[in-house]
Amino acid sequence: MEKIYIYSKENLQIIGIPAVTNLEEFLKNPLKFFPSFNEKTMTFSKVVYNFPVLESHIIREKTRFELVSEGIEELNDGELLENNEIIFIDVPGNLYTPKWNKEVNTWEESATLNEIELIIKKQLIGKNKENNAYTVSNFRNLELEAEIKELEKKHSEISMEIVYKEAINE
Repeated sequence: MEKIYIYSKENLQIIGIPAVTNLEEFLKNPLKFFPSFNEKTMTFSKVVYNFPVLESHIIREKTRFELVSEGIEELNDGELLENNEIIFIDVPGNLYTPKWNKEVNTWEESATLNEIELIIKKQLIGKNKENNAYTVSNFRNLELEAEIKELEKKHSEISMEIVYKEAINE
């Protein structure tokens, strides 16, 4: 036995759940399983829909775009509605603590300069430890060394910016 969910076309609420031998038997004689069944005012499905919509006499679940457009769901960080679809904006790689600004639909840095400096210091410590393992083994990792130099450069720039801002505020 299977369940068939009978929906009212007027409000798309389930109005009956008859047990049927199979879908084909229900299609041959719906009145046998649901005596008040009326094709003009009712439709059916083998599944329950949380947010049903009737389109061209076929019942289906609302799309995420429809749910967001109707205010049932909210967009996630990095998403926006564009040309009748949900677009995701990738987080730029240069942000240390990205935060989505829903007002202007863009990613922004949420970390302070001091927090960024601390993040870079931690990255430098980790990369230097990794590089020391190569050095002890008499090997060089040129890619890792380049990453360390880049982090040192960023750290120097951030440190200078912090000193500059502190000098202005005094």
